[in-house]
Amino acid sequence: MSGFRYTSDPPTSGPHFPGAARWGVHDEPIAKALQVHNLEDGGVVVQYNCTECDDLVSRLRDVVRRYPDKVALAPYPGLKARIALTAWSYIDTLDQFDEQRIVRFLDAHRGVDHHTGNRFGI
Repeated sequence: MSGFRYTSDPPTSGPHFPGAARWGVHDEPIAKALQVHNLEDGGVVVQYNCTECDDLVSRLRDVVRRYPDKVALAPYPGLKARIALTAWSYIDTLDQFDEQRIVRFLDAHRGVDHHTGNRFGI
């Protein structure tokens, strides 16, 4: 998707690759065009931008690992906030860890497949 400018950063919709990133915890950033496909398929991507923040990353991992699928965690260099939560056409940013807010976002958006508009594509 070279040269394309998404309307949000991280992206919440737009052009994307035919494949998606695997669900779960990533140690490397996920390409924007992969993220968007995950979102389209009903996923939520949790991303962070910080250095020397092992405690924050550990807490985010603990939350993400509660979900067997449809949630991914990855670093996002250049993110203006410390944490970004994205779903298809939705974004929430946080400067501090707020487990209740993160879980509320995940539960509200995880599994809502953009193709069908239904939870888990049903």
